[in-house]
Amino acid sequence: MKKKKIIILSILVVFLIVMICGVIWYFNNRNLNYKPNGKLNYDIVIVNEETNPYYQIGFADYVFIGKVNKEIERTFSADGSARTIYEIAVTENLKGNLKNIIEVTYPGGYDKEGTLILHKGDYITDEELPKIGETYIFIGIGQPDGTILLQDLYTDIPYTEENKEKYLDYITNQENVDRERFKSTYEN
Repeated sequence: MKKKKIIILSILVVFLIVMICGVIWYFNNRNLNYKPNGKLNYDIVIVNEETNPYYQIGFADYVFIGKVNKEIERTFSADGSARTIYEIAVTENLKGNLKNIIEVTYPGGYDKEGTLILHKGDYITDEELPKIGETYIFIGIGQPDGTILLQDLYTDIPYTEENKEKYLDYITNQENVDRERFKSTYEN
């Protein structure tokens, strides 16, 4: 009987160790532990109608004002591009109807070595990642899996009343862009 208890206890200890290792592995792979190294690289992106905000708004599914609550995860796309997932408190929907608290994927972030990767087009260049606690006008695209990907090069416009008025004009006069659209799980 003692031998049976020792075997069961040993199996439980091994199981517990495996679980702890799995949790540690999961949190390490979220990339939150990668430290910035001060380097900056740009991914070149091809954006249709890069300098036409009426087209960009027509292409988008969501335009909203939101405050960056926190960085949730650093991850990578299928092609290895850096991505950062943020929690956003939506303060006002300008296009679309999103819930008050959502998660968005920002197309940029830190790679595994700590180099900041931002996007650059022919005319527009990202300057920095969204800052925690700051409020921006965000432009997002619903993805097939229900997430929201922020739009390249138009991802984080600092919120001002003047910028809000510009974006309301862009929405009112947006171009009709025919593309397959997906509904986000964050819609009301």
